Amino acid sequence: MNGLVLFTILAFVLVTIDARLNVPSLRVSRDTSQLVSEISEFATEDKICISHASSQALFESGCDVALVLSHTPTMKDLQDRVVKRVLVVSGTKDGINTPMKFAAARHRAECPDVRFFFSKGASHGSFLNEGIKVVNDLEALVTSSHTRGHVAELVRDFTLGKIGKHVQETDKIADPLVKALELEGSQALGGIWCNSDYPTNAQCNYPKYPDFSLPGGPAPAPYVSLTCAFISSSLTQTTHRSPLPPSNCICGSKWVTDYASPLIATDMQSFHVHTSDAFHDVSDEHPFHLPHIWNECEVPNEDCTLNVTSLTMLVEGSTDFFPNVRLLFSFFYVPTQIHITTTTGHIRFGVESKVEISTNFMGSFWIGKARCGQD
Repeated sequence: MNGLVLFTILAFVLVTIDARLNVPSLRVSRDTSQLVSEISEFATEDKICISHASSQALFESGCDVALVLSHTPTMKDLQDRVVKRVLVVSGTKDGINTPMKFAAARHRAECPDVRFFFSKGASHGSFLNEGIKVVNDLEALVTSSHTRGHVAELVRDFTLGKIGKHVQETDKIADPLVKALELEGSQALGGIWCNSDYPTNAQCNYPKYPDFSLPGGPAPAPYVSLTCAFISSSLTQTTHRSPLPPSNCICGSKWVTDYASPLIATDMQSFHVHTSDAFHDVSDEHPFHLPHIWNECEVPNEDCTLNVTSLTMLVEGSTDFFPNVRLLFSFFYVPTQIHITTTTGHIRFGVESKVEISTNFMGSFWIGKARCGQD
């Protein structure tokens, strides 16, 4: 029995050693051995640890630089990392680690010691050895050899502190994605949604309408969190309220307030519209939330500004463009309720108007697909 145990332990050690390819200044997975050869051509005194599709390189002791490929480390991983200097690289055609997710993490976490860069045209598997395919990956626009050369250049310039041109190249790709998330009102950039029923951000200026609930009254502010624990073999439940959203919380979707609402209104008449938007579930009945207009234009011209409140519900979903991603990082579409009514002689919102146009915007479904890397 002891002989069998010794053989098993020895076999495990041999497999473990075989799974790590050690070359001067590098500690990596053997699936990236061709990339190691590219990086080894650049003289460096730094010890570099590489991981693909995981944050493992962040936790390798004795490393000067952690190179993370085709993966977006979590905020916790970056906070708990062992390696101080981190280089994160992902492809613009990565079907697993989507460009939107990567761009948002770069926006939140980048600092002098942690840098995120896109490798243009690379897929999830482009960093691996030739011939290795990844299920549900997108098709790369460049060869694996080109990608490996680009990563080797990034490593060299990162260790030398000469990353200026790489920052500019990644900015061109990442900045539009971040701006799209900002327009959407996404929390992925680190913000928190406001609750217009319990306002904390004075800039939102979102009055309640119709301020009516079904029996049972409005929901408590803002929600109740339940914590369960076993004490003396019995289950106990502790109820506590979470804190209200911060004073700089996200009021609503800027896509609605800055583009959708003015577009539909001014397409009808030459007046101005000031829209305040809020995020709520349209099925909420405690209280109900409906769009509303708070004044009227006796003469529909440029001297008049209508004050409007709209309602937006961000809907999660998936698309066949990223078959391995259960939910897109950006929301699937953004349905918005905006009521516009017209009468002869003046324009106003409300039940008194003779003609009512109720519009639910869902056009951002296609915008969302382009934002996630299709175009």
